[in-house]
Order: sequence, then structure tokens, then C-alpha cells
Amino acid sequence: MTDFSREQGVVSPALEKEIAVRKLAEFEAEAKSARATIAATRQSIRTLESQLATLPKRETTQVRTSDNPQLMERMKSKLLELELKRTELLTKFEPTYRPVQEVEEQIAQTREAIATAEKTPLRDEITDRDPTYEALRSELAKSKTELAATEARAAAMSALVRTYRTESQQLDHKEVLHEGILRAAKSDEENYMLYLHKQEEARISDALDQQRFSNVVVAEPATVPLAPQGRWLLAVFLGGLIACLVSVMLAVVVDRWDPSFRTPDEVESFLGAPVVAAFPKNGR
Repeated sequence: MTDFSREQGVVSPALEKEIAVRKLAEFEAEAKSARATIAATRQSIRTLESQLATLPKRETTQVRTSDNPQLMERMKSKLLELELKRTELLTKFEPTYRPVQEVEEQIAQTREAIATAEKTPLRDEITDRDPTYEALRSELAKSKTELAATEARAAAMSALVRTYRTESQQLDHKEVLHEGILRAAKSDEENYMLYLHKQEEARISDALDQQRFSNVVVAEPATVPLAPQGRWLLAVFLGGLIACLVSVMLAVVVDRWDPSFRTPDEVESFLGAPVVAAFPKNGR
């Protein structure tokens, strides 16, 4: 047994196997839980990514509209120049004159541009990050971090499961060897006890042969008594104690039932009269 423990590195394979199986069950449960968490986290990541794809990264937070004073001033100045030019041309030429008609067309275009500019003022928009988008992006980053941590934990649990499964299989083999050694040791012990018994029988037989006794056998093997034997010292002590108690009780009973008076006080107590004289007994 000592050689087995030293060579195999175990003292009790059955106990160590029980511990290994319990640890294996615990790590398998943790690995299963980690795999379930990984699946749920991956689904959450896919949902967040699909939601982010439908949201803008930025949103308009402020819009300002205003006219373009510089543009309006330039167009009005141009209009004034064209009108002055038309007036100058009309002083020299007829309205049907080609340069006069071209100036009229330019005046009409300028007025139309001024009217369009007045209807469509400048639009100034201020944008900022979309808070919903940012919240989902933060949640996505957190989920990816948790996924990485859970995958690492699942990998560690899987490694431990493989280790304890291998150890459990090895302990199965060691347990079989240990049980075989125990059976062999028990068989050797029984054979040794039988050998001692036979040796003792042979010794007794040789002694009887030397004393010239024959056909001597044990009629009935000695047995352990079912009830304990009495102790004489305890019996003597209890008998003396009981005798003392009985003697005291007997003396008390005899004293109470004795009708004679021993002292004048007893006479006065019994008769209710004083004692005048007392005669001594036996001259005393």
C-alpha cells in the first residue's frame, strides 16, 4: 500500500475521485452557463448594430435663417446701373433698338433674382451628436467587452473541465488497482491467520503426543459470556451498607414502641403532674 501511494501519488483513490467528479460537475455547469451568456451577448450585439445602422450619427440642434445682405446689395446696385443705362439709351434710341431690349432683359433677370433671394433666405444649421446613437454605441462597446471577458472565462472553464475529466479517468484506473491491492492484502491476512491457527493446532498436537494423550479435541470452543460476572467486593460493600441501614431503622422502631419512662421529664409530659420523688433502679 505504501509503495502504491508513493508510485501513484494518491492515498485514497476513491476519495480523490469523488472530489474530482464534484469539481468536474461544478466546472461543467460554469462552462455551460458561460456558453449561454456568450450566445445571449452575441445576439444583443447584433441587435445593437442593426439599430445603429438606422440612426444618424449627428442631429440638427439649431436652425437659423437670414437674408444675404451683401448679395442683395450687389443685385440692387446692378439693377440701378441697368435702369440708368436704359434711360440713357432711350434718350438716343427707340425702345425697339437691340441694345435697349438687351438692357430690358437684364433688368428683368435682375429683378427676378432679387425676388427669388428674398423668398429663399440663407439657412444656417447647427448639428451635434445624436444622444440615442451615442447611448447605443456605448452599450455596444460594453457588450463587446463583456463578450470578450465571458469568452475568456468559458475557455478557462473548458480547460479545467478537460483537466478534471482526464484526472477522473486516471483515478478510475488507480481505484481499480487499489481495490485489487486491498483484496490481495485481505486474502494474505486471512491466509496468515489460517497459517497461525494451523501452527497452533500442530503445536498442541505435538505437546499431546509428547504427554501420550490421544483423541483430544475441543468439545466446545470458548465463548464470551453474554452477561458480566458479579463482583464479590461490590456485593460485600452493598450488603454491609444495607445491614447498617436496617439496624438503625430497627433501633428507632424499638425505641418508639418501648412503654417505659427513662427520665422525670417523660413522666411529667405523659401524666401532666409534677414528680414528687423517684426511686433509683438497682440501688442507683
